[in-house]
Amino acid sequence: MTAVQIDDEGATISVGVPACECGGMNGHHRMCAVGFSEIKAEYDSVVAERDDLQSIVDKVRDIAVWTDPARCGGEPCIRGTRVFANSVTRMIPDFTDEQICEFWPTVQPWQVAILRALGSS
Repeated sequence: MTAVQIDDEGATISVGVPACECGGMNGHHRMCAVGFSEIKAEYDSVVAERDDLQSIVDKVRDIAVWTDPARCGGEPCIRGTRVFANSVTRMIPDFTDEQICEFWPTVQPWQVAILRALGSS
């Protein structure tokens, strides 16, 4: 077996590809090249899917959080407020959504729920 490595953004995938009898000396490894192309296509598909999922997560987060350079020094805030998103996310492990909303009256329970669901992403 010959190892094939594909690097993208620091990630490496090692895949075994069958080696032919000549040990790679005759340059006729079309089967190996086709195998590599299929592996590379599958890898590219996984990377694209990961990027699509990250885009969805970003869009969901943007429903609850906004960043405006003219407000709060550009720090991410809960949308429609000047409450730092980081202040809310630090409370999530120790408080219920209702308790957080009591502490920050301008923050809505659905905004806290989104941040809780997204975790630290």
